[in-house]
Amino acid sequence: MATLTLEEAAAVLKTTPETVSECIHQRGLPAARLGRAYVLIEADVLDWLRTQYLHVLKEAERCASI
Repeated sequence: MATLTLEEAAAVLKTTPETVSECIHQRGLPAARLGRAYVLIEADVLDWLRTQYLHVLKEAERCASI
């Protein structure tokens, strides 16, 4: 099981550590806080990303049916 720091997760997601932190707090990205740092499991990050695709597809389907 590979773990990631906030910075490493940002690199995987091709974004900034600030955006990853926002996703943890507001969009349900799973992470554990150890002291002042976050630790993320790489598989959880990728699974969460896949759920974001599903959310977008469902929203597009809903809009297309209007």
